[in-house]
Amino acid sequence: MPLVIVIKQFQKQHNMGDGKKIIVVGSIIIAGFSIWAYTQYEKLMDYAFGFKKAKARSVSAKKISFDLYLTYVNKSDITFYLTKQRYIVYFNDVEVSRMSNDSTNIIQHGIDPATNKPYENQIGINVDFDPSVVLKSLNKNWASILLTPDKFIIRVDMKLTVGIKILGFIVPVTVPYSYPVSLKEVLSWYNINLKV
Repeated sequence: MPLVIVIKQFQKQHNMGDGKKIIVVGSIIIAGFSIWAYTQYEKLMDYAFGFKKAKARSVSAKKISFDLYLTYVNKSDITFYLTKQRYIVYFNDVEVSRMSNDSTNIIQHGIDPATNKPYENQIGINVDFDPSVVLKSLNKNWASILLTPDKFIIRVDMKLTVGIKILGFIVPVTVPYSYPVSLKEVLSWYNINLKV
């Protein structure tokens, strides 16, 4: 039944004046918008991250440096803006680096007409840390790590702040994500294959 008919029936049953009509209609609009906004939030939090590629930059006793490229599929019905990115890098649960990026990126929604698949928005992360600090924190030496690289995990914890434009206002929402990768896999990006 159309909304106008429902409102008119409600008016007849409750003998409403114009002020009450405005309140009822406004309440219905606010309730409908709230339901829609909550549904979009749920879809936004049902994100799909994926690993696209990694690019090694440098590896030495004082610096391990690589770029991670992740894909993000926006399952909501609205395009939003990635406004802040905060990253904490851990090596076997020891914090080794903090990074941030405040550049704005547009995160598309829907189907990409070129591929007929959901848009895969790419997010790049630069990871840099000093392995000597990590060795000291873990009370380990290079030999113990390089002989068992599969036992050491690099984890990037992300907090992505997205801005959703609603009625001309940008509402910030934080999307958390964690990406773990073994040291063995990272070394393979550098074509380092350790044989014991």
